[in-house]
Amino acid sequence: MAEGLSQVELKLADAETCAFAPESVDLVFSRLGIMFFSNPVAAFTNLRVALKSSGRMVLACPRTAAENRYISAAVQAAQPLLPPGAIPVSKPDEPGMFSFADPDRVRRILKAAGFHDVALLPRDEFMRVGGPGGAADAADFSLQFGPMTRVRHDSGPELQKAILGAVTEAYRQIEGPQGIELAGAFWIIVARP
Repeated sequence: MAEGLSQVELKLADAETCAFAPESVDLVFSRLGIMFFSNPVAAFTNLRVALKSSGRMVLACPRTAAENRYISAAVQAAQPLLPPGAIPVSKPDEPGMFSFADPDRVRRILKAAGFHDVALLPRDEFMRVGGPGGAADAADFSLQFGPMTRVRHDSGPELQKAILGAVTEAYRQIEGPQGIELAGAFWIIVARP
């Protein structure tokens, strides 16, 4: 590598199917990505094979929607403007933003994939979605991730404008001296192969 970091390799690959060299890595790390695995047992089994026996896996994922106001506040503000069922809700065992919220499900998946010493550590953070006076920018940002992306994509220009207005106003109501800061609730998951 140009930076002289020969111990680092960047690879864009599917965790479920990539042919990782067995016992070739010390650490598997993911920040807010594992919830979207279509077959999490297969993906984690494949990642476990890549880990050295002395290695570990560290993951970060959201807990429940109710605990994650940085995501749910925009949904709640937009909901009165939308027809029933417009906001997609994944079933607990389907890929989705909150599919790893249930600690028992996480343990079952990782155990089935061959991991042990599984620990789920709660981590709560306030997420700044906008600075002081930035309610409109924060609203626009909030509509670009999570469940609102599909709603925004599927809505016509008038509804998009109304949704942006509703979320902007909701954010103005909760804006503090530091801007718009909303609760984020995560699991830090640690496991051994």
